[in-house]
Amino acid sequence: ALLDARTHNYLAALAEAGGRIALAWADMSTGDFRVEGVGAEALPAVLARLDPAELVLPERWLDRVETDAALTPLPSARFESGNAARRVRETFGVATVEGFGTFDRAQLTACGVLLDYLDLTQKGRMPRISPPRPAGAGEGTTLLIGRWPAARRRSCIHGGEGPTRTPSTAAAT
Repeated sequence: ALLDARTHNYLAALAEAGGRIALAWADMSTGDFRVEGVGAEALPAVLARLDPAELVLPERWLDRVETDAALTPLPSARFESGNAARRVRETFGVATVEGFGTFDRAQLTACGVLLDYLDLTQKGRMPRISPPRPAGAGEGTTLLIGRWPAARRRSCIHGGEGPTRTPSTAAAT
């Protein structure tokens, strides 16, 4: 099926590691890749705000998550934090992820699970995706762009200043 270019097409992954929860998501139409730590009590609101098309999560979380997203439960072994962190480094060809931002173990696990799932479902033909970036921290994330006037959103998408730019326009500036 074709992706709707007028809306975000998020694939998200939920992970828990080191007593923390994190959610990573990638917009499959732009390649934008974000991650944030989420408290269990805030998870429903974050999922509602993101409105992912699909959510990859540990099997044990199936009865703990309420969302309209298609749920894809995976065995706990897929959420091993060491393997997930290695997946992130290998995918982007780096020795450390520090250049992408500061991530806790749960955030790296969520990122690695999302990348692993993409590799698995795309049969080794990884779609173009940017390195992960922490969401929030006052930078104006993709979550806020929907509230901007349409003319401002078009300006941002086509290379203007704003909270997000697609990877192709970011490289051109």
